[in-house]
Amino acid sequence: MYDYPVQHARLNYRFTGKERDTESGNDYFEARYYASSMGRFLSPDWSAKIVPVPYAKLSDPQSLNLYAYLLNNPLEGVDPDGHEVDLNGNKADKAEEQRRLAANATKTDKNGVKESSLFKQVTDKNGKTTMVLDKDAAANWSGGHSQGFKDIVQTINNKDVVSVNLVNTDDNNTHNDGGGHFTVNLARNQTGYDRVNPMVNGNCFEIIAGHEILGHARMGMLGIPGAATDGPGSPVFQYENKTLRPEYQDAHPNGPIRGPRLPMEW
Repeated sequence: MYDYPVQHARLNYRFTGKERDTESGNDYFEARYYASSMGRFLSPDWSAKIVPVPYAKLSDPQSLNLYAYLLNNPLEGVDPDGHEVDLNGNKADKAEEQRRLAANATKTDKNGVKESSLFKQVTDKNGKTTMVLDKDAAANWSGGHSQGFKDIVQTINNKDVVSVNLVNTDDNNTHNDGGGHFTVNLARNQTGYDRVNPMVNGNCFEIIAGHEILGHARMGMLGIPGAATDGPGSPVFQYENKTLRPEYQDAHPNGPIRGPRLPMEW
């Protein structure tokens, strides 16, 4: 009688929960690879917008090393992935940007926990603030998730960058800056267009954030044809009217989109 060895499945996630490539021994941080044997990234930090030293503070020499991990102080935090949903502005602006986007996660579980509360902000030593999923809170969630929640998580985990700003101009817009970077500008106040064509309660900051970030930016990341277009029949309007905040659908300035929908597995 022979005893055959049994191979057990092995979770291949190591430093800060990142996947380790078994052939090279390097950890995949989405934006670039990290060599735990050296305590260094294998390629320099970079940003879609060309700057002399990306994410560096010239007053801090440690930040000038674009291969270092967390300013050579890994005990102070983690680098989630190098590319996320970046929140810009002052503290109040960042909180409002997250609130508007997270509001598109609309479910509440049996314990009364709202999906929107499963997200948090992380600010690194360079002052860059990103919106991330609170994995501890999400682990205690009971039940399924809304499409809005899934799409927010997909946007956060995408290899590309979305930078969100509150602006004083009378407009909401999304720009594909190239190189996998998207800039979303959300009007700080009610726009003239909204005053002429009011949504429910006069304005809906949340659905506009979903329209721009989960519609235009996320679809642009995924290469959806027509992701940059608006108007009845466009992919973004079809997505918006099917998925985002159903209580606002019939109040859309251009009317709800009826008829065929695009698939939602983006």
